Amino acid sequence: MSLMNILAALKRRAWIIALFFVTIAPLGVGIAYILPPVYSASARIIVESQQIPDELAQSTVTASAQERLQFLQQILLTRQNLISIVEKHNLYADNPHATMSNKIDALRRNVTLSDFNAGPVSRRSGPAIVGLNLTFRSNRPVVAAAVANEFVTLVLELNLRQRTERATETVAFFAAETNRLSQALVALEAEIVAFKRENADSLPEAAEFRRSQLTSLENTAFSLQQELAALTSQRQEALFALDQGLIGANSVQASPQQQQINALRNTLIQQRSLLAETHPQIRALEARIAALEQEMAQVSPTTGEVLDAGALQKRQAQRQIERLEEQIASIELRSRTVTAEIAAVQEAIERSPQVEIELKALERQFSGLQAELANAQAKRAAAATGEKLEVNQQAERFVVLEQAQVPARPDSPNRPIIAGAGVGASLALGIGLVVLLELMNKSIRTAADLNARVGLRPIVVVPYIHTRRERRIRMARFVTVIGLLAIGAPLVLYLIDTYYLPLELLADKFMSASGLERLFRLIEQRL
Repeated sequence: MSLMNILAALKRRAWIIALFFVTIAPLGVGIAYILPPVYSASARIIVESQQIPDELAQSTVTASAQERLQFLQQILLTRQNLISIVEKHNLYADNPHATMSNKIDALRRNVTLSDFNAGPVSRRSGPAIVGLNLTFRSNRPVVAAAVANEFVTLVLELNLRQRTERATETVAFFAAETNRLSQALVALEAEIVAFKRENADSLPEAAEFRRSQLTSLENTAFSLQQELAALTSQRQEALFALDQGLIGANSVQASPQQQQINALRNTLIQQRSLLAETHPQIRALEARIAALEQEMAQVSPTTGEVLDAGALQKRQAQRQIERLEEQIASIELRSRTVTAEIAAVQEAIERSPQVEIELKALERQFSGLQAELANAQAKRAAAATGEKLEVNQQAERFVVLEQAQVPARPDSPNRPIIAGAGVGASLALGIGLVVLLELMNKSIRTAADLNARVGLRPIVVVPYIHTRRERRIRMARFVTVIGLLAIGAPLVLYLIDTYYLPLELLADKFMSASGLERLFRLIEQRL
């Protein structure tokens, strides 16, 4: 198609272009006019670093600013927080049919949260997040600024509450841990004391004393055995002498007391070569010798009669034998006692390694608990310092850099562009439809079409002339269509209203489903 053919087609079908222009261009202009203005209010929050150096006082909140900002953004847009903002500022009250879920979704769409950073970017740690941009859009400027500032207040409160709660929970945790370790330490200390009391004779610190005690008891047992052997020998000799009548005869011989004294003196000489003068065994032998000498110096007959020397010697020998038996019984009893003590000391010494192992295990556990308690107490003190930092707001905190101000002019919509787009779209659609119809129409209208189709140039071009019959048929068709529309449309509407649904309810459903109701409400607000 040549340019002249296109111009001719546009002229011939100008009514199509005019129809699109008349229907679409006003629609675009009307939409540009009735669209409500959208105002944006923005606020900026920066992250201020801790005022006190970390070397002196460290906060218990170790999460990075990026993590905390992302966490706050998630909490900020929760349903509970958004419901409180919608109810406080009575948002979207102009739409009575909107449910609370619709209002919350609209609020989420109209709020924008974005981080901003400054300074160099590190490959390891990523960009250093230093603040938060918060923007809210509304068709009312005052509401936009108020809601944006409400979000700012909520961010500050959430951050302060989050940091304070985390610091308080940290202090409470280490306080409970300190209490638990203290109770465990006291219980273990009581267990160690009871273990030492139960195994007092086998403790490692008493091992040297037990060994020296065992040596002393063994020496005592050896001495008792020697003394018992000497006394047994003396008793047998005395019994033999008494039975054989060697005592009381006229022959000159030593008395039994003198013989016992001589035997004890021999034993004393032997013991002095082994033991010191202050040893109890030495002193006991000396005491026996002195007692026997004193007894020999006394002569006390049981009756008033004077006994002869033989009878006196026999009586003294019998008394000596009795004393020897008593001494032998006493030494045997003492020997059994010493033997039992030796067995007890040996058992204690044998149990000493196992007791030492168990005691060292308890002491290691005690030392471990002491170290854990000291560590928990140090961490509790650090956590308490961090809690004071958070309560006094001397740790890392959020500071409002810019409050949201009431916007002077709307950000959208761009009415000239929307109106121009509507006009341009109407013309483009009309022209495009005309070109499409011309391309689809294969009829010959001009001499150029005839020449291009059959290769013949016409001499004269006669335009098409409509006959009267064609005009009557066209008019009849038009009247028939108008008649059908005039009769059929009311009939269809009547049948729908009678047998399906009243037209008023059907119209309300159609208006709500198509969005025309909201469009008409916007037009009313603009007018």
